[in-house]
Amino acid sequence: MKLIAPYEAKSQFSELLREVLAGEVFIITRNAPKMAELRPCTPEKPSRTRGMMKLDIPPSPLPLMNRWTFLLSPDESAP
Repeated sequence: MKLIAPYEAKSQFSELLREVLAGEVFIITRNAPKMAELRPCTPEKPSRTRGMMKLDIPPSPLPLMNRWTFLLSPDESAP
């Protein structure tokens, strides 16, 4: 955490942003009291992720059907 003056922050803003991306935190002060902080943002969690519904749906209690089951009449059995 580094303390810097507002003029220094304004004149070296691009360099400060590079350091912030590397994880550095800056506090901008004017005559000792803190005015602002310049720190990296926390990454936002995506609202949706691929396969997220698979976690919420319980397994089906119904037996699995093979692809030929629908062709059989009720009195026939599978080969």
